[in-house]
Amino acid sequence: MAMGKVSEPSQSAADKCTAADMQKMSGALFDREYLAAMAGDHNRASVLFEDASQHAKSSTTRDFARTVLEQLRRHLLSVQNLQKQMQGM
Repeated sequence: MAMGKVSEPSQSAADKCTAADMQKMSGALFDREYLAAMAGDHNRASVLFEDASQHAKSSTTRDFARTVLEQLRRHLLSVQNLQKQMQGM
C-alpha cells in the first residue's frame, strides 16, 4: 500500500506568540498556561479528526481518524482533570 507524503505542520503566529510568552513563565503560572494551551489544541484537533472520521473518502483514513480521535479525547480528559486539580492549589 502506498502512503502519502506527510510533512510537519508549521507553527502559527499565535502558537509562536504563546511559546514565546510561556518561555518567560515558571511554576504554577506556566503549568496553568501550558494546560490551557493543551486543552485548546486537543479541542481543535478533535474537531478536525471528528470531521475526518465521518467524511473522509477513504475508509482507511476514516478508521485512522476514529482511532486518533479516541486518543485525543482521552488526552483531553486527562488535561481537564489536571486543570481541575490545579484549581484546588
